[in-house]
Amino acid sequence: MLKLLIDTATQALIIGLLDGDQVIAQHFDSANRNHSERLIVQLDRLLKGVGKTIQDVDALIVGAGPGSYTGVRIGVTVGKMLAYTLNKPLFQTSTLALIASSYRGKANYILPIIDARRESVFATIYHAKGEAFEPLIEEKRYPLADLFERIRSLGLDEVLI
Repeated sequence: MLKLLIDTATQALIIGLLDGDQVIAQHFDSANRNHSERLIVQLDRLLKGVGKTIQDVDALIVGAGPGSYTGVRIGVTVGKMLAYTLNKPLFQTSTLALIASSYRGKANYILPIIDARRESVFATIYHAKGEAFEPLIEEKRYPLADLFERIRSLGLDEVLI
C-alpha cells in the first residue's frame, strides 16, 4: 500500500512516500514557511523521483499539529483535496508523533517539542515501546519551566529531546 504523508504544521515542510511501513522517498525542507508555494512542486518532484504519480497513492496521511495554525491548514487542505479528488482514504496523525518517530530506537523516552513562542512549547513525552509510542503527558502547549518540572517529577532515567 502506497501512502503519502504531508506535514506543514512547523517551519519544516515534510513529505514522505511509504510503501507499507518502508519510507521510499522523503522531502524535508526547513528553509522558511512558504509551504503554500512549495508543497505541490516538491510533492510532484518526490513522486517523479521514484517513478510514481499521484494516482498510484493508496492513502494519504496529514500531520494535524500542534503547530502553526496556518501551516496546519495548508497541509490538511491539500490532503483533503487530494483524498477527495482521488477517492482515497485520509488519515491524520500528530505532528509531535511524527517528530518522535524519527528517533525510534534511539531512546526509551522521547520528548518532541515545537516552539510555541513566548517561552513555551507544544510537547508531550513518549515512552517508546517497540513500534508503539505511549504518551506519558498530555500533548499540549507548556511553559518551558512547567514542562521541565513535569519531566523531573516523572523520574525518567533518560529523555531524548
